[in-house]
Amino acid sequence: MESECPGPMTLRRSEEARPVRSLTDHPLFTSPAPAVGSVEAEEIVRQHYGFDVSLTPLHSERDTNYLAQAEDRRFILKITNAEEPQGVTDFQTAALLHLERCGTELPTPRLVRALSGEPALNLALAGGRSTVRLLDYLDGVPLKDRPRREFPLAEIGRVLAKLDSALSSFDHTFKQYELLWDSSNLGRLRPLIEYISDPELAKQCQGVIDHFVSNIEPRIADLRWQIIHNDVNLNNILISEASSRVTGIFDFGDIIYAPRINELAVTCSYHICNEIDFAETIGPLVSSYHELTPLDEDEIDVIYDLIVARFVTTISITYWRATMFPANRAYVMRNNPIAVEGLHILQNAGRQSVQQVLRAACNME
Repeated sequence: MESECPGPMTLRRSEEARPVRSLTDHPLFTSPAPAVGSVEAEEIVRQHYGFDVSLTPLHSERDTNYLAQAEDRRFILKITNAEEPQGVTDFQTAALLHLERCGTELPTPRLVRALSGEPALNLALAGGRSTVRLLDYLDGVPLKDRPRREFPLAEIGRVLAKLDSALSSFDHTFKQYELLWDSSNLGRLRPLIEYISDPELAKQCQGVIDHFVSNIEPRIADLRWQIIHNDVNLNNILISEASSRVTGIFDFGDIIYAPRINELAVTCSYHICNEIDFAETIGPLVSSYHELTPLDEDEIDVIYDLIVARFVTTISITYWRATMFPANRAYVMRNNPIAVEGLHILQNAGRQSVQQVLRAACNME
């Protein structure tokens, strides 16, 4: 297919201020996932897509998702939270369509058109109106299921760079919406600190937020901003069993307009652990990303703080949501230990040591 992907845009934070509102009473963050059972979901696929499928439930933070098995084909069925603004859902759908138009090289999901020809359907369901999307299943093994020393870090960095390059030419009228998981806007999470049950950890996270608001937010305002995936974690990357090639990057539910460098920082945060020295993980990631999508010194200088900000975002949100939805605690808290461990590692190492690794990875010593 000939690419229809336009050239990169120059986007800056100063275009428009993002709204700030209360987090703890936002209906999207406090509402459970749609109560759509497998029987109803199978009928949706049959009626609107023409496939007879059997469904297996998949975990999700806000939505209801199923693995759908047809006779000779597999899909992912996504049913959005009824409280998600339609503009946000349309933003995610438009991003996937944009990546599809940009060519076939990126291993991102393709939307399956309904019988009506639409890539997404807005349907009245048991819990209210929700957007329904069916996506082609991506083959591969979740990165989280492979030993850490086998992670193809350099390739992940390259694929991430290509993804951001493609997204750099994407724009949408709803790009400025407020997202809880936007760690570049860390100050909004102060009200969630009280949900952290470990007093010492809570104090540590509060200190990070105070420093970030005073010293980092003013600096990132002038960096290169664009739409990013914002959640390339170990659950959202698939690799080939045979070659460790990246075969999938999925789950665009946290897509956001933010500093481009935050994409790399978020991804790096999931690779910092006690098992391997942080230089052996973030070094190859940053180096390979930089080769294809060059970083400047101002971006390199804030990666440490953006990684730490992601850890605090994960810690505060997961403690809060686990309190709200105890039945879903295991899923909600799945990345909490990684974040706590990573926060301790980086703070013990110190900003200067991490900066030296990052600068060496980009030949900026």
